[in-house]
Amino acid sequence: VVHLWVEGVWELIMTVFAFNMVNRRRREHPNKAAVLWALGTGVMAFLG
Repeated sequence: VVHLWVEGVWELIMTVFAFNMVNRRRREHPNKAAVLWALGTGVMAFLG
């Protein structure tokens, strides 16, 4: 049971980190699909 709780917290941190990095970028990434993919993988990891 503790393992699932720790895993959930880790996935939340990973998702917040991904969105934080995209929002803090200094210039636009030329490949918008890659940025969307990176954010999507963080969200899907959080959702399970």
